[in-house]
Amino acid sequence: MGARLSVGAYAQTPYFLAELKQNIYCIEELCYCIRNNVFLVSEEVLEEPLANWLAEECLLAELSEDLLTLSKKYQKHRQKRESKEAGRELAAMAMSLIMEFASFYDRETVYSTIRLYREGSPRELYEQQARRLRQLLWEGHWLAAKTGLRALLDRLEELQSREGGEDLSGLKAALWHNQAVALIRLGRYSQAALCFEKAYSLDGNEDSLEAYLASRRRQMPQQEYLDWLGGQPQLQEPAARLEHRLAKAREDWQGSYKKKTLDHLRELRKEGRPGEAWEQERVMLRQIKEGCREALSR
Repeated sequence: MGARLSVGAYAQTPYFLAELKQNIYCIEELCYCIRNNVFLVSEEVLEEPLANWLAEECLLAELSEDLLTLSKKYQKHRQKRESKEAGRELAAMAMSLIMEFASFYDRETVYSTIRLYREGSPRELYEQQARRLRQLLWEGHWLAAKTGLRALLDRLEELQSREGGEDLSGLKAALWHNQAVALIRLGRYSQAALCFEKAYSLDGNEDSLEAYLASRRRQMPQQEYLDWLGGQPQLQEPAARLEHRLAKAREDWQGSYKKKTLDHLRELRKEGRPGEAWEQERVMLRQIKEGCREALSR
């Protein structure tokens, strides 16, 4: 990635973007927030305090003046209670102005961001972000994926809390499920169980329910799990399906090449030849543990 020259000054006092609950210190950070949260920051870019901050802290007087002009027009629209489309267009103009002034993104990215705001829906943007986070997850960047998924879920909650917000339950359910998968990979089974349960409550997906049960089974002693399950009659059938899957997995394991190899390596250790076996055994055990976590997170 090539170096980019910063535009304006780095602020001594940050500007707080209320919708994102985030401080920014320069116009480049503002551009990043617009690019990744265009539906949340759209109205904030038209607020007079932001324009003043850009002039006073970032020394971008010319940009500030243009934004103040748009802000005044926006306030008139609000006072007259004119159409939302007019205010939406002013927000699009303000965001385009900021991004083009900073030159932080190429023109195609600026154009696609503004086009998404004008013609698209919040779901399109957040589904795109969700795909990127799922890719992180499958590449093994579990902590980064977990952090990103949590932040995206917070943004969706904020967006849906607005009046007339789009129903994003299906997308949120998928994100909660992926968050649980990341937690499973990190060995945090109790937290994962709560996330699987949340995912199931949103869309009723049986995969999330079964994964929830598997997580509870993993974190509890056997008798405690059975006692808990006994008080949940609605979970008896999915729990039986889970047990069937686990029994099949145990059966497959007993006849597998890996199991036979592992038994052979253990015999080598018993015969006093640990040096030959230890390294191979450790590698195999790591692979087996990873396979178990992967099976649990499906």
